[in-house]
Amino acid sequence: MNRETGAVTLLVSLMMLLIMTMLVLSAINVNTINFRIAGNMQAQKMVESAAQQGLEDVMSQSSSFSNSTTADRTITVGDYSANVLASQCIGNQVMSGFSAVWGLSPEENVWEVVAEVSDPLTGANITIHQGVKIQQLANSCIP
Repeated sequence: MNRETGAVTLLVSLMMLLIMTMLVLSAINVNTINFRIAGNMQAQKMVESAAQQGLEDVMSQSSSFSNSTTADRTITVGDYSANVLASQCIGNQVMSGFSAVWGLSPEENVWEVVAEVSDPLTGANITIHQGVKIQQLANSCIP
């Protein structure tokens, strides 16, 4: 009877050890997945921030909003390169209080600015479209 009790105790102990090992492995897998998710979110936020900074740099220059501006720009933000496409005029209207007949009336122009950033290391990428409404001289924007 003593040998049977020892065998049962050994079997129960091995089962408990197996269950605890499975729990530890499961916890390690969950933590690994959580670290990957956090890393991916951080990479996505970093490229988003770089794209937004690229847009801000381009939008702060009035020369960016002209029909003669056709060149794309590459702006380095930290470790990333933001490719900011040439601004596109997408609409205009004569400012209120002015006559369209005059021909030299100031206009409210709507421009679209697009920034693209990719991180080859993590594979994170983003494209941001930003609209800008600007008061400009007549014929500054031809949609």
